[in-house]
Amino acid sequence: MTAFHLNPHLKPLRQGDLDGLCGAYAILNALQWLLPKARDTDYLTKLFDKTIGKIYTIENIRDGGEEPELRDVFQFVRRHVARDFKVDMKLTAPFARVDDFKRPDQAMQSVFDTEKGGVFVFGFEGFDSHWTVARGLTGNEVILFDSWEYVTFDRGKFAWSDPEIDIAKSDKIVISSPDLNWISIDRR
Repeated sequence: MTAFHLNPHLKPLRQGDLDGLCGAYAILNALQWLLPKARDTDYLTKLFDKTIGKIYTIENIRDGGEEPELRDVFQFVRRHVARDFKVDMKLTAPFARVDDFKRPDQAMQSVFDTEKGGVFVFGFEGFDSHWTVARGLTGNEVILFDSWEYVTFDRGKFAWSDPEIDIAKSDKIVISSPDLNWISIDRR
């Protein structure tokens, strides 16, 4: 089950090969997925450009952003979206207790089954270190809207972060629960 059917003309913003700003791209891709009025490449590019210098420094560009920068980008984008479109973006960490779920994809499934009109922005490590957008799930896959052009991930490869997992040698999609964020739009 997916959050929305894919519009073949809707393309995620593509991140450059040398930048480490996947968190910023994930927030903007979540915005364009959720809010049709924001599906203007010029608008999204200008909003992205405004985050550089305000939130990200040259160290972030080289080394990638972590969770605190992701939240700062979200708040920055949220203010602009409220002003420009009169809607409120919300970011929540919906899992007080993740031990109720064996894997992160099962936790995501529980939210997709109960909430409507949202996506997950999540950071992962393992075969890659990246922030992306999950727009829905099927029985076997997590369906993405991603700046590196990942399309789906195999649900069986998801794992919670664990000190016993050697991330450098893992082919898993390893997620720490604070890096699993639900983004939705509240239309006023």
